[in-house]
Amino acid sequence: MTDGESHGRESSGRFQPSPTLLAVLDSVVRHWPGRWRAIVPLEVALHGAFAQFERVGLKPTPSYLESIPRVLRPSTNVLLIAPFERIEDRATIKRLGLRHLHEAALRSALDEVGRECVVVAVVPASLLKSARSETRAAAFAGRFPNLIVEGSHAWPMSMGISSRFSLTVVGFEPAKTESPLCRFLRLGGDVEPEVVERSLDQLLGMDGGSAENWMVIREPPAILEPVVWERLHPDFIARREELSAFGDARPLESLVERQATIPLVRPRRGQSDETPVDRGGTPVIEGRAISVDGIDHDLIRTSAVVDSRLLLAAGDICMREIASPENRTFPVVELGEADLPLVASNRVLVLRPKPELSDVERRLLLTFLRSQRFRELLAAEGWDLHVIWSRIAQVPVPVPDARLHHAIEELDKASEALATWADEIEAAQGELFTKPSAREAYQDLVASSEIVRQRVASARLLDDLDYRVRTRYPLPIAWRWRTLEGVRGTQEKTEALVKCYETLICYLGLLSLKLAHSAQTAIAAWDQVKAALSHGRGPTLGDWVNVLQEASGGQFRQIAVGRPLSEVTQFLRDPELNDRQLRLTALRNDRAHDRPPADGTDEDLLDQALQDLRALLDGASFITNYPLVLVEDTSWDALSQQNVVTYRELTGDHPVAPLSDRVVATPEIESSSLYLLDPGGTMILLRPFLHATPCPTCGLLSTFRLERFDSDGAPELKSLEHGHVVSRPGDLAALQAVGLIHGEGND
Repeated sequence: MTDGESHGRESSGRFQPSPTLLAVLDSVVRHWPGRWRAIVPLEVALHGAFAQFERVGLKPTPSYLESIPRVLRPSTNVLLIAPFERIEDRATIKRLGLRHLHEAALRSALDEVGRECVVVAVVPASLLKSARSETRAAAFAGRFPNLIVEGSHAWPMSMGISSRFSLTVVGFEPAKTESPLCRFLRLGGDVEPEVVERSLDQLLGMDGGSAENWMVIREPPAILEPVVWERLHPDFIARREELSAFGDARPLESLVERQATIPLVRPRRGQSDETPVDRGGTPVIEGRAISVDGIDHDLIRTSAVVDSRLLLAAGDICMREIASPENRTFPVVELGEADLPLVASNRVLVLRPKPELSDVERRLLLTFLRSQRFRELLAAEGWDLHVIWSRIAQVPVPVPDARLHHAIEELDKASEALATWADEIEAAQGELFTKPSAREAYQDLVASSEIVRQRVASARLLDDLDYRVRTRYPLPIAWRWRTLEGVRGTQEKTEALVKCYETLICYLGLLSLKLAHSAQTAIAAWDQVKAALSHGRGPTLGDWVNVLQEASGGQFRQIAVGRPLSEVTQFLRDPELNDRQLRLTALRNDRAHDRPPADGTDEDLLDQALQDLRALLDGASFITNYPLVLVEDTSWDALSQQNVVTYRELTGDHPVAPLSDRVVATPEIESSSLYLLDPGGTMILLRPFLHATPCPTCGLLSTFRLERFDSDGAPELKSLEHGHVVSRPGDLAALQAVGLIHGEGND
């Protein structure tokens, strides 16, 4: 025994690990039974399950590392709590490639007994999270832990260490077992020891799965990667991958340039930290001056004469280089002209958006950097106390696609319009007693108030679903809804409701077929329709429901969220909407077969059906983002590569629509065809899924979809608005081309 060793079953040391840490160790002992030896500093006291096993106390003397192999025993599991101190001997550091006693001690234990025995160690969380992958790999002998328990703040405090110094328990099964599983438990704040023991006992018996505070990793990554909860938990991985839903996800370093800073200027001797230091140069911003409210110029205490290339600019994004993940706020500030001139100290991370970013992209970047999602991604890179550029440079940042870009621009326009109207109101009130003529002032204010009242009334109408359907939904649906609103009797209203429901489901089914065709994905449910068409029957409501159901699952789940019309795949994934669809389909079938209602009166049935239909219409509101338009004319200019498209927007309940023009950069736009205007700016051809033409029966401009073949074998189309039919022999080839019918037509 050396001077640094002390054997015994008990200790009167100063520091006793917290009850939750002891609870973790007790569970470990029960899970991995056998002989145990605890190697701990002399001042650490152990109780509970480990109190009955042999304890070895070692002082952090120069001979500490040489003592570790001597106190290990064959066939004896090891609990190791090594001093968290630096190795003083440079030769030892060079030989081991490790700088701390706890790292070298763990490596020694794994090398000496790790093949045959369990090794459990209490280590700083930074050893797992650090970007120093070579250190982690060396300390862990190239192995991934089989058990990881992230501790609470009580752990270091109970051992006389700062609460900012997070501790983690790592456990390694005998190497000869070659177990790939890693069980990971994350403890919160104040957790009762009994809860910890129960949770860990349950986790140690699992071979897979995950929950809010635990997971079983079946195929751990290479130990060279940071071992971080947010990097490994399935929920966080999914959230990271979901960033692509915004359009694109690019590394932060591809969107910004890191700006140079200067060394932190310390106050001169005799000056307090609150004493201003004025050297006649540019004010120096330090981390403390950055808050969620912006730059606090009262906290800028120093200045420096610097090269002009180090000056910050309006639009630069600043964040603190020292920031704990435990802080409630993570201030990120965009500099304005009023903040300048400034230069940043090396305790500030300065990011300058690249000039090619649009205003929308810059604002989305700033919003993202201020979000909780960004903090999660920082944590996944091993963020502990310092926000290090080399770690966050590869953090994925969402970049808006054309649709999201357009949506944000529209929100900006709406915000500007509202601000302008508010200014007009304030100006009108302010001029009431400034004009020479009281009569004129009176009349002007009354006139202004009338315009304001009309604006407010129009805006409030958009909160009314009935109004939105009547004015903003595609013509077929809006037409059917107006018909429903225009009838009174229970039976007549129920009949109109069923027709409106059928039209909605049919329209969504057509969009699903269009999406499947553009994504080169087949809808098996349509094969039954093609077979029925060959025998003279057309698609039924049940067929359209089946198309929608299939588009809600299977391979359609792989379709990117931002893809045009992808919203239709989400429609029936909502359990509530699916239940309402089932009720309305049952109502339609009962009426078709003259079955009386099973429960309640006809009036009760109608009330429920109206609620269901309104909910479905509201759930399908995404279709208002794709205005239905009929192209009347095109004019392509080959020199300017521009096409002026003249069209009518078939939105709302009236088929007569004014002409509008739109400039596109493609000549491939057809006259007399229906299109959807994608929010991203493209035009989506609907032919031959849906047509628009004057109805030969009623003369109204109407939309038509495939119904069956007539006696001559020509496609017969049915109107979504009123059910009239039209024969379109010329559509046969187009229907075959998109797979709506068999290649042989109606055979």
